[in-house]
Amino acid sequence: MAVIEPLAAPKLLDEVIRQRRSTRHFSNRRVDQGLVEKIFQTAQWSPSVGNMQPWRSFVVSGASCDRVRQALLTAANNTGQFPPSKPALQKPGSQYVERDRALKKQLFSTVAAGKTSQQSQDILMDHNFQLYGAPHCAFVFLEQGFNERTSIDLGMYAQNLMLQMEASGIASCVQAEVCVYADLIKQQLNINEPLTLMFAISFGYQQSSDINQLKRSRAPLFETTTFYN
Repeated sequence: MAVIEPLAAPKLLDEVIRQRRSTRHFSNRRVDQGLVEKIFQTAQWSPSVGNMQPWRSFVVSGASCDRVRQALLTAANNTGQFPPSKPALQKPGSQYVERDRALKKQLFSTVAAGKTSQQSQDILMDHNFQLYGAPHCAFVFLEQGFNERTSIDLGMYAQNLMLQMEASGIASCVQAEVCVYADLIKQQLNINEPLTLMFAISFGYQQSSDINQLKRSRAPLFETTTFYN
């Protein structure tokens, strides 16, 4: 039986995974187009059921990114004219709610001077729809004919994209909230196919700011993982 030699030191991969974080304030400096294409080309090798590769990515940069950003912000501040398509209400257990609250408390602290919780949330939501100022954003859609189980393929594809970005010194942030304006985004991108928007990934170079320096944590291993021997 042939022995498969590791291509990279496990320590290096471990560092890339641990260092990647959701960046919420980007520099306007653009990433070289050749590097962007290389990252998306490598992510094409993500695993997928039957090698069907059900993802479709639409990447906006520069002026096209600014156009989509402005359209999203306008819609978010005029919900009467642009009603968002809200997903089904989630009812997670208390431990998940507490993790969400802890993160929100940290995020609010970066804009909290003289602000109420609601005002802080509104400010952060505006930043979200402005794609956190990123010069690039990938809108990742699921092809028609696939069910929710196939979303695991898109998750692996997204992770490979972001790890490639991190290894290249590029910051990223997955954004699900923008999906409430999927029709608006499709209109902005001239997409007439029956595709389902799953998430967006804003990316670029990180800007130094308080919100990008928040302390991160993870649940204890045995709270999320059970081993059988």
